[in-house]
Amino acid sequence: MNPLSYAIKFTPELGHVSITAAIVRAGGERDGRDRLRVAVADTGHGVKREDHERIFQAFEQVDSSYARRQTGTGLGLALTRKLAELHGGRVWGSIFTLELPAAPP
Repeated sequence: MNPLSYAIKFTPELGHVSITAAIVRAGGERDGRDRLRVAVADTGHGVKREDHERIFQAFEQVDSSYARRQTGTGLGLALTRKLAELHGGRVWGSIFTLELPAAPP
């Protein structure tokens, strides 16, 4: 929900948001299990490559004039990443990509 709400929040009027999902088959994966990968993309102004990791840290926000007009604490993506990791997954990028084990161990 959080990456989707960010995509909607930071996409200007007449922009669009897309969600894709796929099963990534095991093979060289970290734990040898199939993974569910969900990606949320939007036509917003984007996040600079050097800020991709920073936006997942608690209380961090990208400092742009558009972002400053939006409200928030800077905790949403940090909590999203932590929850993904607790479930054996990960989240990354400015096209927010969440990957979780497709089945329990």
